[in-house]
Amino acid sequence: MKARTRSRIGEYLEGVEIKYGQRGYRKVLLSQEHCEDVIGNYMGNNPFWLDKLEREPNVMNGSIGDAWWNRISFQNYPVELQPFVVHVPFSDSQFRDPTNAIGSSHPGSSAVSVPNFLFELKDVPGMLQTAARRAIDLHKYWKVKGWTVSHSALASYYSRKRLGEDWLNYHFGWRPFFSDLKDIIMLDGFIQKRKKLYKSIRGSELRTMGTLGSATDSRTEEVPLNSLTVGLSATQQRTTTTRRWFAAQWSVDPIRFSVVLTGKQEEFLRDALGVGTDLPLQMWDAMPWTWLLDWFSNVDSLLSLAGNRQGVKFKDAVIMSETTTEIVLTPINPYTSWLSVSVGKHKRTTKQRWRFEPTFLRNDTGIEIFGPSQLATLASLSVTRGR
Repeated sequence: MKARTRSRIGEYLEGVEIKYGQRGYRKVLLSQEHCEDVIGNYMGNNPFWLDKLEREPNVMNGSIGDAWWNRISFQNYPVELQPFVVHVPFSDSQFRDPTNAIGSSHPGSSAVSVPNFLFELKDVPGMLQTAARRAIDLHKYWKVKGWTVSHSALASYYSRKRLGEDWLNYHFGWRPFFSDLKDIIMLDGFIQKRKKLYKSIRGSELRTMGTLGSATDSRTEEVPLNSLTVGLSATQQRTTTTRRWFAAQWSVDPIRFSVVLTGKQEEFLRDALGVGTDLPLQMWDAMPWTWLLDWFSNVDSLLSLAGNRQGVKFKDAVIMSETTTEIVLTPINPYTSWLSVSVGKHKRTTKQRWRFEPTFLRNDTGIEIFGPSQLATLASLSVTRGR
């Protein structure tokens, strides 16, 4: 494997300025590219970097007079100050963590983990008891209030502790219970997904792709275009957009992977319902408080990537990104009607590919991780377990 660097320079735009009877020329490069990659590793997950710049500069046409009433003419003459097109950087926390995303998309995942479902059934009596107690309390409350239903009456009943109890009962009880129940009933969707993946197998390899999200930054300001005879300015609109995605390779045993499609009924149920498979993941999910660790770590994803799940094992992956910065320069009307200035457009595109390396800590942790659900859970724990 050998590193390789390539560059390409495009055409120039040349304009003419006629001043005091003398011709002056100014050139602006319209496009250029620079690429870095490797050779000698065909079909490998090779690093790649491509940077491309395209310009459509502001040009002046017409004429003006200087302080001594001499005419200065312009013919497709580029303005003096061309913007330096640089990308606005984004932090990793603005994109989904690659380890979590790739681990969650494992093609060998079962439709549902019945062992975990059965283990969590032990909480159903307590969930029913909590729901029944809340219904009885509400019945007594409305009876005292004379059955007058209003938002203010409901707000006076639901203290922070009662809200916290109901949220935890829903978030850790009823929601996962009905979600697993739906997956058990709707096994046909799992079979259709498995059929689609089976058709994508090439030899003993399967490739999958997934998005890691995107981020955008936009800002507007007034900037100068010229500092010489013609004092011009423009409104600059700068927009930077970055999107990231992954491509993963999986080693597949086609016979083992197709059990759900062609195997016996007991084999189908074993794979689709996670019976006798994914034991490390099932043990992790059954342990208390692991949901909190999953907010900050990739333990469950690492377990998923390390195991052979239904004949599918993780092989390799790459992360790819594409960043585009566009600058639009809209001239502010010049002080003379004899001069016209076109709108300038500048675009820089950078594409990258690098090899995926699993991480124990999540890259998307930080203040952004605390969404409404996480904050509601932490607040509920605080008011229900605090003194």
